[in-house]
Formats: sequence, structure tokens, C-alpha cells
Amino acid sequence: MDFDDGDGPMSVQDVQEPELIFESVIKEADQLYTDYKYEESCKLLLPHRECDYDEVLWRLVRAMHEKAKHVQGISEEDKKSMSFEAFVISKKALEKGEDNFACHKWYGIMLNQTAEYNGKKESLKESPEVKQHWERAIELNPHDSACHHLVGMWNFKLADMGTITNLLAKVPSATYEEALQSFTKAAETSSSGGSHANLYMTGKVLLKLGRKKEAKERFTELVARDCHDDEERGEVEKAKKKLKSL
Repeated sequence: MDFDDGDGPMSVQDVQEPELIFESVIKEADQLYTDYKYEESCKLLLPHRECDYDEVLWRLVRAMHEKAKHVQGISEEDKKSMSFEAFVISKKALEKGEDNFACHKWYGIMLNQTAEYNGKKESLKESPEVKQHWERAIELNPHDSACHHLVGMWNFKLADMGTITNLLAKVPSATYEEALQSFTKAAETSSSGGSHANLYMTGKVLLKLGRKKEAKERFTELVARDCHDDEERGEVEKAKKKLKSL
């Protein structure tokens, strides 16, 4: 059956909801991400970068970010270019999905990353907005482990700067206790007990708080974990070094 709006016949696809049109693309993109196939995910999603569907756009941002981070052979200049391109797409995703937690999550990630490329001063300047988007993502989806970890990293970074430095830089203060709360929440909301990075940072912040025995337990747990990529192997190696120093 055709539909007519006065300008000629419309196909059934023209009146379908975006989630129906992109259902198979999203399913495949998520599977590729689960399988650590970031380059393939980019190839799948890039042809749809001009679409207006937030669920596709934030997944493209994710794929580009992970490709730049994990795929070997990409120059630093290309990684930077890819990050700024992904940031532009993340803006559009957020415009189209302001109540989508993933859009806030990935906008915050790309804002943070591009600000870091522009220097420490710019990174500090943008840090309150970065945290704002991650906290909004948590409001929309309290069960996303990665967002809790990101807020934990934000709190750790600001706590490490110290109150005086924070005041001079005109950024909010944060504490190691707040960082630990976020890392703990990340572990609680993850089926695997949290990422390798989250477990390492939990141990690290426990050391900052003088809780050496508990920190050692976290590092020991991390060393016993299996690894799927170089990033996870890197976290394990850092944990081994910490254990040797304790």
C-alpha cells in the first residue's frame, strides 16, 4: 500500500520509525562492539553519520572513539582529527536525544577528550560541564557502570590537584572519598564487578586514603583477571607494579 501526501507516493519505509529502519544496524553495531571490532563498527555506521537518529549517532561516536584508542597503525594526528569529528557528531546526537543517557555520556567523553587536546587550561575550563553530562547520564540510567567510573575518574583527578589548585583554576573541589564512592558504584552496577580500569583505580584511591590492605586486595584481584585487549593488559601490569611496591 502506498501513502500520498500530495507530492507523490511514499514508500512504507518513509513512514517507519527510525528504530525500525535502523534495528538491524544497531544490533550489528552492538555485536561488533562486544567483539572488540571497532574498525568494522565504524565502517558499518559511518554511512549513516548524516541521519537524525540519536541511537545510531552515539554508537558511531563510540565506534570512532574506540577505533582511535585501540586500532594499531593510526597516527596521533589522525586520532586527534577523529576525536574532533566524533565530538561534532556527539553534539548532534545530544541535540536529537537530550533524554538519552548514552548521548550525555558520549558527549561528555568527547568534550573531555577534545578539551585535553587543547591543553590543560581548556581541560579544566570544560571539566564542570563534562561532569554535568555524566551526572545527567546517571540520572537517566543509574545502572550504567561506565558513567559511575567516569565520575570517579573526574573526582580523583580534581582531588589529586588539591583544594588550593582547584580554587586558582576556578574549578570545583572533589575528594578521594567521592572518587571511591563512584568506583564502588561502578563495580556494583557491573555484572563483571567493574572494568579492569575501575578495579585498578579503586586500589589506587584506597592507597590515597591510607587503606593499604584493601588496596592490595584489589590489585591482587586484578592481576588474576583475564584480559581481552592491550588496555586491559596495561591495567594488569600497573597492578603488578603496585603490588611489588607494597
